[in-house]
Amino acid sequence: CSEQLLGEASFSDHNLTAFQAETGLQPKKGFTMTAASSNDNLTIAARNNDSVALIAWQLKAKIPNCLGFALTTVNQETGERKVLSTYVPFSAEARARKDWKGEPSTTLPIQKTNWLHFFSGKQGTTLVYEVVPMVGTPGDLKPLDDMKAVSNPVTFTTRIDDQFSCAFTRGILSTQWLAHALPTDADGLPDYQVLIKALMTPGDPLRKRLSGNVPEMWMAPINAARTDGGHVYQALYELADPELVAFMLKPENLPVFSLILGNTGPQDETNAETRRLLHAAGADILDRMIGAWGIAHNKSQVLCNAEGKAISVTTGSANATFTGLCCQSNMIVEMRSRRVAGQFLDYWQRMKADVDQQTKEFREVNGKGCTVTKFKNGTEIEVWFAPNVEDRTKPKDNPPVPPDMARVFECMDAAKQGIYGEVFYPGKPSVVHRMADIWNDHPELDMFMSVSQTMALSGIKAKRRKGRPPLFVVASGREHEFSIFVKELLKLPEAHAVLHGKILVIDPFGDNPVVIFGSHNLGFKASYGNDENLVIVRGNKALAQYVFTNMFDIYSHFLARQAGNARGGKNKGFGVLDATDSWQDKWFTPYRAKQMALLATGVWDGSGLEDPAWLKPEWVVAFQSRPRTASSVVAAAPTTQSADDNEFGQILATPDMTLAALDPAAAPASKDSPAPATSAEVVQAAPAEPTGSQPVAEPTAPAAAADADKSSK
Repeated sequence: CSEQLLGEASFSDHNLTAFQAETGLQPKKGFTMTAASSNDNLTIAARNNDSVALIAWQLKAKIPNCLGFALTTVNQETGERKVLSTYVPFSAEARARKDWKGEPSTTLPIQKTNWLHFFSGKQGTTLVYEVVPMVGTPGDLKPLDDMKAVSNPVTFTTRIDDQFSCAFTRGILSTQWLAHALPTDADGLPDYQVLIKALMTPGDPLRKRLSGNVPEMWMAPINAARTDGGHVYQALYELADPELVAFMLKPENLPVFSLILGNTGPQDETNAETRRLLHAAGADILDRMIGAWGIAHNKSQVLCNAEGKAISVTTGSANATFTGLCCQSNMIVEMRSRRVAGQFLDYWQRMKADVDQQTKEFREVNGKGCTVTKFKNGTEIEVWFAPNVEDRTKPKDNPPVPPDMARVFECMDAAKQGIYGEVFYPGKPSVVHRMADIWNDHPELDMFMSVSQTMALSGIKAKRRKGRPPLFVVASGREHEFSIFVKELLKLPEAHAVLHGKILVIDPFGDNPVVIFGSHNLGFKASYGNDENLVIVRGNKALAQYVFTNMFDIYSHFLARQAGNARGGKNKGFGVLDATDSWQDKWFTPYRAKQMALLATGVWDGSGLEDPAWLKPEWVVAFQSRPRTASSVVAAAPTTQSADDNEFGQILATPDMTLAALDPAAAPASKDSPAPATSAEVVQAAPAEPTGSQPVAEPTAPAAAADADKSSK
């Protein structure tokens, strides 16, 4: 009976799943853990989340006359086979086309050893991937069928296991598929006004594609409570999305929730109209109007059953606005645990009693942390709430480390295999600074982090290692047209965040993986001034690799654009496939060979990755001084909290910064030699779904993966 109920969306199943989570029982259906497949020449593995699969294969040796690989999906329910499409051509003449129409990877093969496939089909679909070398010459390629490798099956679902469900927005706008889906404005950029109209329209195909499965997961607690007589306790920072607001205002939903709604600045511009509508409708709402020192930054919903017992909680980084759902990268997670949900409910009740003061008592209780919840399958969940230090504002010099950030740093310092992250603008000190320190001291670790704002990297020094991509990438769009690529829209006017996740994944392929997420921006400032939640999950490899897939996706996407923009559009030699088998050579360089093995086998060997004695950390971003004339002085930024962190106003008044130091092609070859010349390494895009899928080619260092692209992106 319980097996039949698993995976259903009724409220009674939440009770069942909570019980299973506490007892350690596992479902028979849902997310599939990775197991590598291999033959004498190739080892292949696939990992995925709710909408992206990372397929990786390891070459045992160079394959003579191989010009790349063809990739085919096989639907395990229907048997349907589909050869994935690619975009980058062999001939220079074909580079002029701008129609963004792909060709089968049997014709334009993949000159890489990993691929990101954006899946926009039905949830619950299970696919396997077949990769086969293509040998011959351009226009006359044949598959080496005796070397074909078949991946493990992957199921696209938000449900990971009994404890966790998770979804990611697909809200990165700087993609080729979106650039081709929109008309262009006078500057040759995608027309943002057309996009805004689509995103404000529930049911619009563009809105559905960019928001992914997040709106459905966001509405799930209220739907479940309404069905079975339960109740939902929400603590939200922003609530203005037209679809979600209309959903909450439905008469049948109003009695089902109690809401603590924060303010989004002194005038509460973002929430004011929603707040008025909810009060007028008689909703149970508390206005938590925090002062200028901080913000009520939670995005959590606690689901209680008909007996009033907390059974699950949903949290993450996604604000309930159309930009949060459709124009940013965001994460939403449901945790099915009575104890964890009870901890969030206790925090909600203490916020309600506190009203809007963040009193000393409130802070002291938060600072003690919560009891770690342990499950029989080895998973541990540790929850922290903020603010959790006595001072409302972070001291300028030598601020004490908040207790939640101390735990985050301990997890980072204990890394054995790798650390991967995504942040918006955490201020300083933060995980960005810790990442740089660990990177500089531990070349044997695999590491990368994507950040939304250049300002997040101010004051950071990091080593630039030959043959390895940079530690940090910053969100950017293609600023120049070249080859088959057109200009992209990075964000909407007046928008702040592009990358809005607050995520760390540590040792996802190791024995003790760690995933850190929540509303907390992962910097000291949030712990001092904001209402926040921060979740540390240890020992759950399925969750870790599910989230790692998203981290790798985002980093690869922006690494391509960052490197291409650093060249100022001078991309001579890029944008065509290599007509010889020499493209394989880079995959046998020291770092690339280790990364290839990691993604295909789950084994990381950092031995031999050492720094020469002369290599020192360098500034990650360079400031360009400007003369202070009447025409060049930057006006002070207005005080505002609407940027999701009230330190953002300082960003607008800072000097210009350049990202030249982040160009992967600029890493020094040796102590005395200049940066290596840009090579003609192939830039390749990934396949696209018929509706515009999300490619992603992870660019290589030092020269060029710069212009790799996602078919869906």
